[in-house]
Amino acid sequence: MFGMVYHHVASLHLMLDACRRYWITLNLKKFMVYVPFGIFLGHVVCKKGLMVDLVKITVINNLEAPRRDRELHAMLGHTGYYQKFIKAYA
Repeated sequence: MFGMVYHHVASLHLMLDACRRYWITLNLKKFMVYVPFGIFLGHVVCKKGLMVDLVKITVINNLEAPRRDRELHAMLGHTGYYQKFIKAYA
């Protein structure tokens, strides 16, 4: 366990040094280190792995049924990515 933490701290130092060298500024409000979970690109990242934000799943579950082919294709395009996270998607 300690080896993993040491490796992550070393990688963090390398990344921060590179940011300093190339004059890249970081927004400290968005910078999180050693938190139990976080939201990254719409996913919840935690010890259990990658999960989808439940708010997004709730919105998809509450969508109205499409009435035309074009609406069906649009809905499938929006929800297809989340099918592995939604029980009984089909």
